[in-house]
Amino acid sequence: MKKLTTIDDIIAEGVWHCYTHDGKERPTKITIGRPTRDQDDPNTDWYCPIQIEHFTEGIITAMGVGPLDSLINAMNFLNSFFHITGVAPGFGGPRKKQQGGKSKRSTSNRNRKQKR
Repeated sequence: MKKLTTIDDIIAEGVWHCYTHDGKERPTKITIGRPTRDQDDPNTDWYCPIQIEHFTEGIITAMGVGPLDSLINAMNFLNSFFHITGVAPGFGGPRKKQQGGKSKRSTSNRNRKQKR
């Protein structure tokens, strides 16, 4: 597979606010392309292009045995990025930082379970 320089068919794109290693907040553009059959692969695997500004070196490709598999692999990669950088997917932004630079998740559900 040749190295991609652009994502031509974008299916999702957005800017998330992430934290750098020194604790500064930085907007990061995330772009996901439509899964595509790899014409160079004799097994006809699929790839889903994904680019995360300031995190990936250009565009990476999440491979899979079909279009859904490659998209799921791209989403797994994106989920790993969220956990590494302290972004809380589904909450629209970064988690609150605790002292020492660690991310803090909401404890409201845990507290409710303990009170029962």
